[in-house]
Amino acid sequence: MRPTASLWHKLPRRSVTTVVQNDTQNLYMDHEYCFLVDTEDRPVGTASKKVCHERKYSQRPPLHRAFSLFLYAPKKDADCGSLFHELGIRSDQYMPLEHVHFLTRILYYAPNSESADQRWAEHELDGLLVSVLSHDPEANPSSVWMRCNSDEVSATRWISRSELDSLVRSDSSDGYSIHNQWTLDSLTPWFRTLLTTGLLHRVWDWAEAYWNRQSDSLRFKSENQQWDRDRIYRLSCS
Repeated sequence: MRPTASLWHKLPRRSVTTVVQNDTQNLYMDHEYCFLVDTEDRPVGTASKKVCHERKYSQRPPLHRAFSLFLYAPKKDADCGSLFHELGIRSDQYMPLEHVHFLTRILYYAPNSESADQRWAEHELDGLLVSVLSHDPEANPSSVWMRCNSDEVSATRWISRSELDSLVRSDSSDGYSIHNQWTLDSLTPWFRTLLTTGLLHRVWDWAEAYWNRQSDSLRFKSENQQWDRDRIYRLSCS
């Protein structure tokens, strides 16, 4: 039987306003550094995470490198964000580096939503990574493989591809939600844009083809060749 799949994602990302109110997280934001880059992903310096997300005088924060890691679970379709700091995932145990695959990069700017503190924003040149899990993470309930940082992640949930399709077809007036929690408007801007532009489905197609590569090598070869690793997609987030 062909395995089914789901997407797992953290939604929504907490605003940095909440983050900065936590002393430990505040120290992390001040002392953890990011690479600053130009629009062609060439390094131009470094800055703290706080500087990289703070809008001073209503200006965009500096462009910096980031990554988004999508987890594909063959038994439960999945998608996600950051590793140990945000999600508590120990990559040495569950996700060795050789199982993390780079697909492409996106460049986007997205200020906090109008309901949040407008002092903060995302301005990132973001590498899209995908890892296909070799096991069902929920097969052993006693094994806690993920411990989310509540300062970084508001909620997590396994979701299916059909649920994501329903979100794309909906609009804010429909009131459609997944498990009475997620609406299209509640998604983080970068994730919503990946979804509505079809890029997320392409990531999913690649992961599914990778999982089935031994039985259908031609499909995986075709999916893999469709990704231009040198390209930078410039997204307009809203």
